[in-house]
Amino acid sequence: CYNTSLVLGGNPAASEGVAPYTYSWTDENDIFFSNEANPEVNPVTNTFYKLHVSDQNGCEGSDQINVEINSQITINAGEDADVCYGSSTKIGGNPTAENSLFQYSYTWWPATGLDDPKLANPTVTLLDTTTYRLIVSTYLCEPDTDYVTLNILPLPVITISEDINIGYGGSTLLEADGGLSYEWLPTDGLSSPNTAQTDASPEETTTYVVTVTGDNECQSQASVTVTVKNDLFIPSLFTPNGDGNNDYFRIYGTGIEVINMIVYNRNGNVVFESSDANFLQETGWDGTTNGAKQPQGSYMYVISGRFVNGSPIEYKNN
Repeated sequence: CYNTSLVLGGNPAASEGVAPYTYSWTDENDIFFSNEANPEVNPVTNTFYKLHVSDQNGCEGSDQINVEINSQITINAGEDADVCYGSSTKIGGNPTAENSLFQYSYTWWPATGLDDPKLANPTVTLLDTTTYRLIVSTYLCEPDTDYVTLNILPLPVITISEDINIGYGGSTLLEADGGLSYEWLPTDGLSSPNTAQTDASPEETTTYVVTVTGDNECQSQASVTVTVKNDLFIPSLFTPNGDGNNDYFRIYGTGIEVINMIVYNRNGNVVFESSDANFLQETGWDGTTNGAKQPQGSYMYVISGRFVNGSPIEYKNN
């Protein structure tokens, strides 16, 4: 391992012959550096060592050893980064570790949000700002450590229109708020799918999803469903007493194109009639005839007309 020492020679460094032995260690340039049986060396590069031994009788022997240095490893946990809340990213460098002659072992801590803390480049899905510690080891060498911090950015908070019903051929305004840019999908029936407000005229019931991008480039999504159907609802009573609550007899519906309403009293006399679809849906009858309040009681009404898709409207009740 880089920057570590090594004891040369065997145990024993010499045998046979007649002791005592004389030792002579030289490097690859034949430069003498030790007469110990087991000298300690600290090579910084790959080095070739030679051992020459002579015994008491002058008999000689030799051996040699090649020491290869496992270079100092370089590790990289990656750059600190801003990450949108709940999104995923990879951490670690490219590469995360290099220079070793051997395989690397990776340990990321804490393991919170990691798909595998033993990978060189794990995927992180975070909900809170976190600093990760990376420990890399190789062979029997001293581990190295690096750190990376992921700062979690908030997502835009979206306000969006409520679900709504419209009739065939009808339209409604969809609105979203909470960011800098907007994208509505699908685009079918939309007048401007890349704005905060857009008119929606779908031909069938559609759920629109808006993607909102905030000033920190983070994105959120919300949805609204536009239900397309012909519908008609008539209340069973109203109280035209001027208290501001339920003072008008109105038609509620979607997809109405043409409509006519006639209201009769119990004597069969017409007390109200209108063919103004907007008036009937937005205002309605106030319970008067020629300015005179009609008495409390039961009245018969008859409604006729057609929806936008051509189907007829026929409705009567008390």
